[in-house]
Amino acid sequence: MSLLGKFGALRLRAVLIETGYTAWYRAASGSSYGVDPWAAFNAARSQRSTAKGALRLVVDLFLMGYRIQSTAVSRTFGADAIEGWKRSGLVVEAAGCLTSKYCLLSSFGKYVLLEFPSTNAGGRFIPSGTYLSQGSYECALSTVRNGVRGTFLELGCGSGLSSVMASETASLVVATDIDQGALAGC
Repeated sequence: MSLLGKFGALRLRAVLIETGYTAWYRAASGSSYGVDPWAAFNAARSQRSTAKGALRLVVDLFLMGYRIQSTAVSRTFGADAIEGWKRSGLVVEAAGCLTSKYCLLSSFGKYVLLEFPSTNAGGRFIPSGTYLSQGSYECALSTVRNGVRGTFLELGCGSGLSSVMASETASLVVATDIDQGALAGC
C-alpha cells in the first residue's frame, strides 16, 4: 500500500477495527452500500449523528472532512498514529488541527481512500481525480460474485477496486491504466 506505508496502513486499519467503522458505514449507507459508491457516501454522511465516541472522530475526520483538534485525535488513537498519518500525507496539521486529505469509504468489507468529492449543480458527488464510479462498483461486485481463478488481467483499472477484489482468489493479478494518476494510489 504505497499511499500510507506499512505502519500508517496498519495503524489506520487498527483504528477502523477498534471503532467499528466498516459495520457503521455499511449500516449508515443502507441499500446503496455496494451499489453506488457516492450514494453510499452521501447516505453515511447523513447518519453522522449516529456515530459516537471514537467512531465520531473517525467519521468527522475521514468522512465529513472536518478539522479536528490534534489533541483529541492523539488522546484517542495515540500520537504515533497521527505522526504516521502526517508522514504519509493522509492528514495535514495546521493551527493544532488535523484535516484529512482523503475520504474513507467502505466497499465489500474493504477500505477505500479517495480524494474528497465536490458536488455538481444537481447535488451528485463528483470525484476529482478519482476513478471510482457506479461502473467500478458493478465490476467489483461481479468479481466478488463470480470469483476469479487463475490470472486476472484488468486494462483501465482506474481505482483498482476490481483488481483488489480479484486478488483474494486469483493466482495472479495484473492491472494497468494509461493514466498515471489512476495508478498513483494503487
